[in-house]
Amino acid sequence: MTISGGDSHTLALQTDSTLWTWGYNGSGQLGDGTNLSKIYPNKIGSADNWKYISGGAGSTMALKSNGTLWVTGQNQNGNLGDGTTIDKNVLTQIGIGSNWRLIAAGELHSEAMQNDGNLWSFGNNFSGQLGDGSNVNKSIPVLVNCSSVGLEELMLSENLFSIFPNPANELLYVKNETSQSLVNIVVIDISGRLILEQPNNITELNVRNLQPGMYFIQFLSEGKKYQKKFIKQ
Repeated sequence: MTISGGDSHTLALQTDSTLWTWGYNGSGQLGDGTNLSKIYPNKIGSADNWKYISGGAGSTMALKSNGTLWVTGQNQNGNLGDGTTIDKNVLTQIGIGSNWRLIAAGELHSEAMQNDGNLWSFGNNFSGQLGDGSNVNKSIPVLVNCSSVGLEELMLSENLFSIFPNPANELLYVKNETSQSLVNIVVIDISGRLILEQPNNITELNVRNLQPGMYFIQFLSEGKKYQKKFIKQ
């Protein structure tokens, strides 16, 4: 089973790849066609090919094994990426693409990566969290230029390292899910500029002095580099 928690709702994938949701549903984030909250897990539709899930503050992202991207819930800032700012209470496919690989729902914005390593973002952009060089909200996916930071390595670290809290205000913690030792930890901005560097195996970073926005944290372990994205509030 895979689970993901939003602000006040929960998502789960069963071992048979069916999708279940429960909790607050005021914006339709449960995706069951209603805006009624649920106190028990509720199966969503009949599909049994769900692969990844991610819960945002009031929204839900889900990825099917066929590479299609689906969203539901709060959409005031365009964070569902369907070209509108209208909330949805059923899972709605974004575009016709079937080459999506990874998803991440933020508080009021969303990120998705395609099989070619291209990163796309949409939603609230008040602090520049979409990484497109502006502070303008986007209601459709926009390509993030990350050619200088090697985002293909993000896929390798998906289940090896985790970071929390994300977004972060003062301290950012790294959880090592492997037996590997971390030789070096660095933080870079979206242009690839080095911002912070932490040697040895220390897994607590002080980010309080960083400007609000999107950053990447890279781990060097046993000669390999891994990477994750985080938001500084």
